[in-house]
Amino acid sequence: MPLENYFSGDPGFTHEQEAELIRLTNALRGMMDSCVKLNAPLKELQDLADQAEKLDLSMKKHASLRPLAAHNAIFKPEDVAWSSPYSPVVGRANPIAPPMHLVLTQDKAIGTVNFGDIYEGPPDCVHGGIIALTWDHVMALANMLANARGPTAYLNIAYRNPSPLNTELRFEAWIDRIEGKKLFIKGACYNGETVVTEAEGLFINTIIKGLNIDPETIRQQIVTAD
Repeated sequence: MPLENYFSGDPGFTHEQEAELIRLTNALRGMMDSCVKLNAPLKELQDLADQAEKLDLSMKKHASLRPLAAHNAIFKPEDVAWSSPYSPVVGRANPIAPPMHLVLTQDKAIGTVNFGDIYEGPPDCVHGGIIALTWDHVMALANMLANARGPTAYLNIAYRNPSPLNTELRFEAWIDRIEGKKLFIKGACYNGETVVTEAEGLFINTIIKGLNIDPETIRQQIVTAD
């Protein structure tokens, strides 16, 4: 995706259009969840496949530049996911996202999520790779507690207990320490009061002066960061 489309969306895309895009995304998300457990008669499967192929062709006619900014420098602490509409973890406009709801408190990034059947790894449990993807996103958002943003340098996950499907899981991440541009993040994920995974990661701050800066400055800092 072009960088100019990454930091800014289509100014002519209306709130009404966005609402319908989200409604479509929610429907597609539901379809994917149904698809992995679909057991229908042959004729119904043929009809469904025909309808899906027609829908795919109709959508391809309009698939070009994304209408919403993939990254927005303005964050809402009560709904951090708003700034990342196409994220595979929290994206309201991405049908593969569960999606997770993320908030920032005074000292933690907290995400709650319910993984459906499409995320299955071991029987009735979330795939470990999906857990890793989710941790990467939650811990990266914890950087914002220090008014910082940057890429992952390493991520280590300890799988303590199974992470069940169709159950609310709570991911909590916080800053352990800061050394220059290096942010060391830790976290724990809970099923109720049971710790199912723990994580630690190193992130490199590429935004020294804070989040509310122009996209060109962000790009330059990403390119020139040590």
